[in-house]
Amino acid sequence: MTNKIKRIRYLLGTIFCLAVLTSCTATESLMATFSSISPEAQSFQERCELGDSMGCTQLGIMYEKGEGVEQDLATAKNLLTKACELNESNACGFLAFMYLNGEGVGSDSSKAAQLLEKSCNLKNGQACFSLGNLLVKGDKLTSDLTKGRQLLQQGCDLNNGDACGNLAMLYYNGVGMSADYATAKRLLEKSCELQSGQGCGFLSFLYFDKKVPSYNPVTARKFAQIGCDLNDAMSCQFLGRLYIEGIGGTSDLNQGLTLVEQSCAMGEGDACAYLSSLHHIGPTEIRSNSLAKSWAQKGCDLNDGVSCALLGNLLLEDNAAQNIGEVINAYHKSCELNIGLSCALLANFSSIGVAQHIGTPEALFQKSCDLNYGLGCSSLAESYLNGTGVKKDVATAKRLFKKGCELNESLACARLEQLTGQHYQVVKTSAHQDKYVSEMEAALDEIKNFVLDSAQSRDIFNLSL
Repeated sequence: MTNKIKRIRYLLGTIFCLAVLTSCTATESLMATFSSISPEAQSFQERCELGDSMGCTQLGIMYEKGEGVEQDLATAKNLLTKACELNESNACGFLAFMYLNGEGVGSDSSKAAQLLEKSCNLKNGQACFSLGNLLVKGDKLTSDLTKGRQLLQQGCDLNNGDACGNLAMLYYNGVGMSADYATAKRLLEKSCELQSGQGCGFLSFLYFDKKVPSYNPVTARKFAQIGCDLNDAMSCQFLGRLYIEGIGGTSDLNQGLTLVEQSCAMGEGDACAYLSSLHHIGPTEIRSNSLAKSWAQKGCDLNDGVSCALLGNLLLEDNAAQNIGEVINAYHKSCELNIGLSCALLANFSSIGVAQHIGTPEALFQKSCDLNYGLGCSSLAESYLNGTGVKKDVATAKRLFKKGCELNESLACARLEQLTGQHYQVVKTSAHQDKYVSEMEAALDEIKNFVLDSAQSRDIFNLSL
């Protein structure tokens, strides 16, 4: 490169730095000499210097990720800000998530929402989907179901398949409206046609739902396959279950296991829990405590609460006294991930002096009950009835027993009947019982039964009160 060309590029770089990157302190460092960046980054830099918003966007993303250039979040933010000001929708969207996650900038969800809305109004369907989803969930933004639904519709109209899929599930579940299966089906068909693996997976679930007029297990299996082929982990897990249970086609245990393993490897923690359950209490030929423990650990590492609960159970079975620290850690994480059963188990451990550092039995039973675990409510009710750890309060005990009974805990119903003289019974649902749910409940019941007898627990851990 001649010295004249170098001087021209240096001057262009200086102009760009002064006009765009207000935080610059040295032109050479901001422009990153051509020898220190990849050819692709160099190309985007040249385009950006000439005012091309897409060039600035791509270069900003490279700086954010540290791909082809040394990672520099401040430079990424400046480049993306300039491109967004030039109405480059992708830059606005990418910048929004930097603000949402506090990445290289102060966390600012309000600013992120503004940027996503601008990107959406610039016809970026992905931005409409992202903002709509955040508003529907109330995730980092104040929940606004009406606006969220409108944004999902806008994204779907812009042919964003995920927006169509999530909007469909609002209609399917009757969120903020009456359930509308026909509209849900139409939207999911569009989502799947737009190559959204998640949309195909949701469509598979719809065809598997007996309360939907279009119920058809064969078609459910077909769309689960399409979703899995589009690398949707949820679809792969569901397809694996259909193979294992022989629903919608032939039964193939090995193929089913392969698919569920694929789902777990893709980060679907629920699939890891299912694998753990299968290897623990499933078909005899695949039972293996070591595999069950391995898959439970994988799921727990992915922050799946049920996996952590299953891991605690397996560690108990393996060697309770030796593994007590790991057991408590597994249940604690599961409780923190909002599995009410695990909170109740920790409460029982705390009552025998094993997990007191985590919380009092009453506080843990309260959390379990707040998470709608019936036995947690029943156990807390006993504390209030007897004045154990809390001030005796029969009225509160009755209220908690009533909640436990409504959550189908038979012990709570029986105790409530004793206290009031009125007849209460567990309400059995007539809905289709999912075999997977049954298997998981059976596995979790094994955990529950282990700890409920505190005398037995003291013997196991060689403790005395």
